[in-house]
Amino acid sequence: MIDICGLGTLAADILMKVDRLPGKDDFGIVQSTDSQPGGSGTNVAVQAARLGSRCAYIGCTGDDEPGKVVRDSLVKEKIDIDGMQVLTGGVTTHTDIVVDKEGQKFILLTMGDAFFSLTLSEQDRLRIRNSRVFFTDLLPGPAAGEGLREARRGGAASAAGMEVDLDTMKALGVSREQIEREIAMADVFAPCRAGLYQLTGRENPGEAASVIRKNFGGILLADPGESGSRGVSAGWDMCFCFCLPRGGCRYDSAGDSYMGAFMHAFMVQHRPLRESMEFASYRAALTCTGLGAATVLRI
Repeated sequence: MIDICGLGTLAADILMKVDRLPGKDDFGIVQSTDSQPGGSGTNVAVQAARLGSRCAYIGCTGDDEPGKVVRDSLVKEKIDIDGMQVLTGGVTTHTDIVVDKEGQKFILLTMGDAFFSLTLSEQDRLRIRNSRVFFTDLLPGPAAGEGLREARRGGAASAAGMEVDLDTMKALGVSREQIEREIAMADVFAPCRAGLYQLTGRENPGEAASVIRKNFGGILLADPGESGSRGVSAGWDMCFCFCLPRGGCRYDSAGDSYMGAFMHAFMVQHRPLRESMEFASYRAALTCTGLGAATVLRI
């Protein structure tokens, strides 16, 4: 039985360390370059798989080199890719990530055409229904919504992330109304800080939770920033800080590591909420010591 079935963003990342981020009409010096698989959805699955969860992933790549990098990386992590589709002649989503020595970054994204061509087969639907947990970062919109509905039909627990703000989600074809409708089907919702604020008009996680309760009754995992993470559910309101090392921190993909570790601990192993959040914070902190989620230590 699959523990966690993921459906969401995937990408090949080119990570460039620079001496400083360039301003307008300026340039920075690239000090090192590294290529690795990325994408928030696949990062979450990799983190959970490295912790021992049996994972599967559903998505679509092109038949290009970045697509091969993504698929091969999932196989290497022992993630089931029977649900991965390959679009002939398609372009796989890929990013160029430029990071300075302080961990500040900007990202150039090429979406390509393969990602949005994903449609769920009957085998995909069955895989979702028979999994313990279904995870999606709400992209691509139609397939993600169908996945959440299939999870509900099959009695699988579900978790939804939202790694970008509402304007970006809209540009990627997902409206505010779709988000509100789809998170109502989830047991856990983990939006980015900007997204939570735009959905609720509240910066305080507790106040945001009271607003979002109108159409979401599960656990809200909020990110107040460097002060830590907050989990809010019926009868719960608690905050745990990331154990960040002094200096040399990298915040890239820490949220992905957090989500993968949280689902593994709370939704697969059924640990208490407090313990699961502390464990996820520890895993996110490890990610902050490297560049990208793929650098997090295995245990």
